[in-house]
Amino acid sequence: MRTKLSIYRRQGGRITGITVLFLVIFVAAGFAQKAPPQGKTVGADPTIEATSVLLDQAKGLLKENRLEEVIPFLEEILIRLEGSEDQKAQQTRSFTMYQLGVCQMQMENYEKAAGSFADFIEIFPEDSSAPLAKLLLAESLAMLQKWPDVATHAAELLASEKVEQKHLLTVNQLLAEALYRQQKWKEAVLPLSEV
Repeated sequence: MRTKLSIYRRQGGRITGITVLFLVIFVAAGFAQKAPPQGKTVGADPTIEATSVLLDQAKGLLKENRLEEVIPFLEEILIRLEGSEDQKAQQTRSFTMYQLGVCQMQMENYEKAAGSFADFIEIFPEDSSAPLAKLLLAESLAMLQKWPDVATHAAELLASEKVEQKHLLTVNQLLAEALYRQQKWKEAVLPLSEV
């Protein structure tokens, strides 16, 4: 007794065209990988990807605020670009170093954030983000209660006159608190009067 299946019909010992089509689709589906959602980095290994790929993936993770996941990418980019004098590499390094500090600060890893911002300021003192990096350095140090360092950086920021108007209040507050915590009452009065 033979069962007749219309799609798996054999004709003269050969499989029909529709059967071949289904086999191809079945095999292809077995080997196809599901594409990751846009902006996701599935299984990305920062140590083997091209630097440009790392940078694109890092930017995507930053946009999604996936801080823990982006840090290995940022660190790998910095390692690869260290010592490079190429202008584009320096811009990428500047962006990456600044973003690493921001991520570390948002994750409340103030010690590492302070180190990243200090490195950024030392290597890129003329960068347009340097004044804000100095402010974030002072804030990180305040969270660590390193008041003499907070006072130094806040005073340097005010003296540089590079701090944006919208950040003046924060810088004066940091300086006043740092001086107050060091029991430098008289010195704390001037920045407090600016608040």
